[in-house]
Amino acid sequence: MPFVPGIALTNAVRDIMTNHINSGMSKMFESLLITLALGAGTSVALVLMT
Repeated sequence: MPFVPGIALTNAVRDIMTNHINSGMSKMFESLLITLALGAGTSVALVLMT
């Protein structure tokens, strides 16, 4: 599992720049969801540990 969605974000920007808007926006949304899920999981773990 990737800790940082860097490759997905890079591919999203590349797709958007080459006029593949639907694919780029899909990958951008995927990288946003991965980031939010990692943040939420870290927050829950920190709350449970304290």
